[in-house]
Amino acid sequence: MTTTTLWRVELDRPLALLEPSVVELVTDGKELRVPYCQTVLQSLLWWRGQWIPVLRTTGHSPTLLVMRALNRPDCPYIALAMAKAPQRCTVTDRAFAPALPLDAADAQSPWHQCALSAVDIESRIVPIIDPALCLNEAFLEGLVTA
Repeated sequence: MTTTTLWRVELDRPLALLEPSVVELVTDGKELRVPYCQTVLQSLLWWRGQWIPVLRTTGHSPTLLVMRALNRPDCPYIALAMAKAPQRCTVTDRAFAPALPLDAADAQSPWHQCALSAVDIESRIVPIIDPALCLNEAFLEGLVTA
């Protein structure tokens, strides 16, 4: 039996990130507001000498999780605003779910468009998201209308 380290993030619903996707937790970082953008993507974070987009679904929160967006050379990092710090957890290969949940509430979630897989954490099927997919237009539109 093998184990995998994930980061559990609580937004409007729980999400998980693979450990290599998580770079740094930033509190009270320097942000620049960008008007006329998607409502969930209206600021940039000054981080390590570059501006990176901030995905904000939780209202104003000073806690930002910088994620690595592999396969996005145009935008290799993205920050996710969250109300509380993510929780690191270790799961076994038996915890991985064969599919994302198909119940009405979760299946309509735009986060499913970013999901690589799913895992059972505390008896709840949680999507494991790919940060690179969080900048797709369809996903952003889904967040705005959700």
